[in-house]
Amino acid sequence: MSLFSIVFGIVYILFLTGAVRKAERAAFAMEVRGFTGEPRNSYFHTISIGKVDLVLGALFLFVLVLSFTNQLWLG
Repeated sequence: MSLFSIVFGIVYILFLTGAVRKAERAAFAMEVRGFTGEPRNSYFHTISIGKVDLVLGALFLFVLVLSFTNQLWLG
C-alpha cells in the first residue's frame, strides 16, 4: 500500500463520519419539529375576529392612550 492510499483512506473515513453525524443531527432536528413523514392529523384553520376581540382591543388601546396622556399631564 502506498502512502497516498493510506492518507486517502483516513481522510475518506473522516469525511464519511462527519457526513453521517451531520445527517443524524438534521434528522433529529426535523423529528423534533414534527417532520416525521407520517400523514398530518391537523391543518391550519382560519381564525375569525369576533365582537369580544374588538371590544378588548379597543379597551387596550383606550388604557394605552390614557396612560400616555396621564404621563404627559403629570409630568
